[in-house]
Amino acid sequence: MKKLLFAAVAVFAFGVANAQEESNGGFSNGDLYATGSLSISSTKMGDVKSDGYSFAPGVGYFVNENIALEAGLIVNKATMEFEGDEFEAKGFGGSVAAKYYFTPSNKFSFFAGLGVGYLTQKVGDTDTVDFNTLSVAAIPGVNYFVSDNFALQASLGGIGYSSSKFDVDGAESTNTFALGLDLTNVNFSLIYKF
Repeated sequence: MKKLLFAAVAVFAFGVANAQEESNGGFSNGDLYATGSLSISSTKMGDVKSDGYSFAPGVGYFVNENIALEAGLIVNKATMEFEGDEFEAKGFGGSVAAKYYFTPSNKFSFFAGLGVGYLTQKVGDTDTVDFNTLSVAAIPGVNYFVSDNFALQASLGGIGYSSSKFDVDGAESTNTFALGLDLTNVNFSLIYKF
């Protein structure tokens, strides 16, 4: 019985060691990847209803073992209905970011990122007005490879500043500072490593 148990443990240990030697995903210097996120929202409160979506594709490149640079696009649309009137906003913008991965070659890795984004939205149907937003954010997150090429990424809140302003004479900007590291503000994205 002891020999049988020893043989089973040896086979199991060999299998685990062999599986660990195989590729487990992860990033390394020179890796190129595509990333993207999609969010859809719908809110109703009393007579006010709003619907919207946001799509953010991007690409990233590891300039060394731990640091990746990213560039992306932002496309969004939102509609709001109030007492029979409907307002629409369509936006387009871009972002750049740098991320530091603490254990990039592993299947599971934490990161800290710093990014800047700019978004301009056309508000209204006939007489459109531009609404411009500049934002800066520092965001922590986690990356997990589900295969050699596909990974799921989650960012958890962060520290951010944004400044928004309508592009009309006399308009004042709205400045926002936010700090949040909680599970109510989790953003998910998908990554494909080439």
